[in-house]
Amino acid sequence: WIDGVLVESMRKGYWIVLDEINSALPEVLFVLQSLLDDDRMVVLEENGGEIVKPHPNFRVFATANPSDSYAGTKELNKALLSRFAIVAKTDFLPKEKEKQAVMLQVKTDDRTLDIMLAFAKEVRQAFKKDKIEFVLSTRELINWAKLNLHYKDLIKSAELAFLGKCNNDDAEAVGDLLKGVFSSIKPSLEEDIA
Repeated sequence: WIDGVLVESMRKGYWIVLDEINSALPEVLFVLQSLLDDDRMVVLEENGGEIVKPHPNFRVFATANPSDSYAGTKELNKALLSRFAIVAKTDFLPKEKEKQAVMLQVKTDDRTLDIMLAFAKEVRQAFKKDKIEFVLSTRELINWAKLNLHYKDLIKSAELAFLGKCNNDDAEAVGDLLKGVFSSIKPSLEEDIA
């Protein structure tokens, strides 16, 4: 028997993050119920029924994407969800924090990144209003910024970074948003060039 990452973390008092927990198979999630319950234990049937109780410093964290927005995810069982002491829903980072996050990955200029963030805001508002199914993530902003360093063309790099990920209706709507944002800033861009 060789302990897996969960059991090793339990024994040694590590903190573990179960990333995208709502993509896990039901039989995997079932094991977590007794660990997160008042009993706080895992029974290793494959190791002679050994009962493993966690070290006092052991902690479990989990992340999940919205089940209605991401393929392969599902709504978590209410019994499992209730075993987490704290559940926090988060939105995208505030503009300045997201700007810092992108700048850590890609060295681009402030003006370009401000334009990209203005566009991301438009897309996210359309998503919240159920006008589109696509939402522009921070990861996609980073990819867009990286491609733009190469192409030096925000529209071309946007097409490559994320328009291909949209369904047909969303691609058209997101393309229209892209044109709208760029047409509103075009005069000031021309002034910057002159």
